[in-house]
Amino acid sequence: MRPPEEELKHLLLAPELALLKRIQRRCDALQLRVGDDPALKDSVRGVIVEVLRESGVQEHDRLSAALAPLIVSSMRQEIRNSRDMMVDALYPITGQLVKAAVRNAFNELLETINTKLDEGFSVDRWRAKIQSKITGTSEAEILLRRNPPFDIEEIYVIHRPTGLLIERVGAAEDTEDDESGVDSELVSGLLTAIMDFTRDAFSDEKGGELRTLTFGESQLFLRTSANTILAAKTTGTPPPRFETALQRVFLSILERWNDFLASFDDDVKDDQKASFVDDLDDRFRDLLRARRKNFRGGALRAYAVIAVVFLLIAAWPAWATYQYYRGQAIEGNAQQVVESQTALAGYPIDIRYDGDTEALVVSGLLPSTAAKEALAAGLAERLPGIKNDLRLATLNQIRKDDITDSLGVILNTELAKLKTSLRQSMTELETQTKASDAALAQQISKSVAGLDAKFNTFEKSVSQRIENRIATALVPSPSKVLTDWVQTNTLFLRDETQFRNPNWAKALLRELAALIKSTPDDLRIRVVGYTDNTGSESLNARLSMERAQTVAGMLTELGVPEDRLITVGRSSEKSIGSGANATYNRRVEFEIVNLPE
Repeated sequence: MRPPEEELKHLLLAPELALLKRIQRRCDALQLRVGDDPALKDSVRGVIVEVLRESGVQEHDRLSAALAPLIVSSMRQEIRNSRDMMVDALYPITGQLVKAAVRNAFNELLETINTKLDEGFSVDRWRAKIQSKITGTSEAEILLRRNPPFDIEEIYVIHRPTGLLIERVGAAEDTEDDESGVDSELVSGLLTAIMDFTRDAFSDEKGGELRTLTFGESQLFLRTSANTILAAKTTGTPPPRFETALQRVFLSILERWNDFLASFDDDVKDDQKASFVDDLDDRFRDLLRARRKNFRGGALRAYAVIAVVFLLIAAWPAWATYQYYRGQAIEGNAQQVVESQTALAGYPIDIRYDGDTEALVVSGLLPSTAAKEALAAGLAERLPGIKNDLRLATLNQIRKDDITDSLGVILNTELAKLKTSLRQSMTELETQTKASDAALAQQISKSVAGLDAKFNTFEKSVSQRIENRIATALVPSPSKVLTDWVQTNTLFLRDETQFRNPNWAKALLRELAALIKSTPDDLRIRVVGYTDNTGSESLNARLSMERAQTVAGMLTELGVPEDRLITVGRSSEKSIGSGANATYNRRVEFEIVNLPE
């Protein structure tokens, strides 16, 4: 007999204890079935096999859709990983079989051709025999290399979605079946299947389509749309323009019969089908006529295009020659204008006519703004219909007119003095207003007399000072003349120390030497040599100094004391030209040093 507590537990928890026993039995059963890896494998193996068998029968499509990607991917990966092993394993068998088959087939073909050739006589045969004897090549191989004549045998129009043959036309009267007895309906269906397979298996991202099929001595040229396939069966080597002609035929068929082709079925009306057949036959005959002309249609248009191109090519040299001589004439007239102005002698001026902009480009350096204006006026007068593009720079210019500046200074100075005198006089008048009337009148009289005297003195002083300054301006001092000269004259060089215009440079230095010798001895001239920015820094420094020393030596030979000349080389520090005008930087300038008071 159970203890009381056990009896009480049994009475209170009887259902739960029964449930625990059942759970325990199921856990023991599961432990026996999947408790370790071998037991689990045996258990799962039977279940998976049975499930796959039932799914293959009851849900075949779903099972195929689920497993096909995994199986195909695994096969591809395995083939990719074991490619070399597969090639090594299959090559000894397939390689030898292919070589033997190709060799036997080619030998049989050559023997057949040679037999046929021996049975007949033709010029081509004897020509091939002679070439065979010379080259040592088989006569049959020589004839094989020659292109057979091109011919279009027939055209198929196929309904692409269903693979039904819509119509077939050819050169023979009966096109229902060819000599080999091949069914046209079967051909259209197989062709549609081949194209669909090719598209699905080998199409790229651009959606490429099968364009040609070769079988034996024949070829199929294919043109496709969403609903239609046009197949042209040909023999021989096609001319270069055949595919273009076939494309035009296909597009013209689609343009007229697109609705008929898209909705085609076997129940189409006889009259509509007959109209389509007649039109297709006409287009096939047109294609045959184009083949006899070797697809050379549109020759007149091609000849017209060639003629226009030839005329353009022939006219271009004449137009270029005219433009060249016109530019030469314009440049010559502009050069005469430059040479006619003596103020421009020795200054580097480049003249070029730009045919693209139809403008006369004048670049270089001028001595002054007045010279630039005179040159512009001369060019406008000589070449009135030509646009002038003046890219001219001027050297340092003379400052504002000294006479005008001097008069302004004198007048301002004397007016300031007069204002001061008036203020003093007014102050004195205000001081005297407190005095008697008689005393005030007397004081005003004295003040007015003083003002008259001051005005007279002012007038004489201003007149005298203006006369002196005008006389000084009209007869400038030697130092002033020399200062103006160095500000408006520069010597330009070509290479090293060679002047652009040697004669003009010598005349200019003679003038400078005379001016230097007329000035006081304490005035110095700095001779500064410059270069362009080509070459190294050390080379430019040496070359700029050599240019300054060369000019200074010529001045010394003209009588200028050496101690009055200072030579300086500044390389390319102060450029005055760039691009095409960069050569203007090769120059020698002059500067005044230690001017006297």
